[in-house]
Amino acid sequence: MRRHVVERGDTLMSISRRYYGNPHRWRDIFAANRDQLPTESSLRIGMELRIPQ
Repeated sequence: MRRHVVERGDTLMSISRRYYGNPHRWRDIFAANRDQLPTESSLRIGMELRIPQ
């Protein structure tokens, strides 16, 4: 599983676009990180997210 450290300006959609080429797969990232993301807007700079294949 890949990892991504959240940077200023990142959103789940922009991270999804970067790794999958599709902004609509943000839910996959959200689901893989539910332990640290209670809501979709809970991203914080420096947070390390799991990026599922």
